[in-house]
Amino acid sequence: MVFGFLFGGKVDIQVQWPQDRIYRPGDTIPAQVHLRMQGRPRVRGVRVGLVFWQRFQYPDWEEHDDGTGDYVILWKEKERWVTQAQLPLPDPLPANFEKTYQGTITIPHDVPPPHQGRICQGRWYIKAVVDRPMLPDEEYRASLDLVVPPPGVLQNPDFYGQATHPDVVDMRFHLPGLEFVEGETLEGTLHLRSHETIEGRRVRIVLEVREFIDYRLRAMPGLTFEDQSHEVPEVEDLARVAEVDLARPFRMQAGEEKALPFRLQLPRLGKPTCEACGEGGSIRWTLRGFIDLAWRRDPGVVQEIYLYNGR
Repeated sequence: MVFGFLFGGKVDIQVQWPQDRIYRPGDTIPAQVHLRMQGRPRVRGVRVGLVFWQRFQYPDWEEHDDGTGDYVILWKEKERWVTQAQLPLPDPLPANFEKTYQGTITIPHDVPPPHQGRICQGRWYIKAVVDRPMLPDEEYRASLDLVVPPPGVLQNPDFYGQATHPDVVDMRFHLPGLEFVEGETLEGTLHLRSHETIEGRRVRIVLEVREFIDYRLRAMPGLTFEDQSHEVPEVEDLARVAEVDLARPFRMQAGEEKALPFRLQLPRLGKPTCEACGEGGSIRWTLRGFIDLAWRRDPGVVQEIYLYNGR
């Protein structure tokens, strides 16, 4: 009751916008902001816009009672306004002020996709905030369904990949491009040219996804490491999410060439390629092919592909 007397009455803010569709970078969202106040509450400002919310792991130094310590992996949340607009308010505010504002929210072209990884997550929201001094802010927040489609710059059929042991077997992928969408089927061919006679247990194609945040590379804002003489650990999650055998067993003569077609289902994990995973992190997808040899290193081929959450 005392706070109500000192700082005025209640404030309510709501945003109406089309939530039954999928948005893409560059789209403009029509919005109506409904602001209603009871009495004469103290309000410093009102803003509405687009925010990017992130939750990710990071290492922090934990000091023990005996003077030793260890790095522990903690979670951090961060929210960043990407676009925002201040709503004009009358000065002074009249009692029981109520108004509906009409406007638009434009999604920038260079935004990261939403992602739901194991060590980093990111989501998009439409948000409105009433800034109330000495009181909790009044907020509206609703999730935005955002699709970041392939840019279309790596969609040419061609040979791709770097052979790991070209002196033994030269291996390359022939792919329709390097840009794909979650849930699609990747169809390609593994080309091999052997420089010696080899006998392998199998030829396999695997798809890996790696979430990685390397805090050793730079000082991260807001993160303090108590003892910089200790090596800061990597924060990483590597998973093999799909695989297919092309031949089992496998034999090639020196000078022989083979072409092995394959189909690989790209999973829907909510982990599209992303360069804004946490602070300084990334989500990357790698296609690997290899010959499983006994008692020696497996020759293979490696190529990064780029996975998107829709078209």
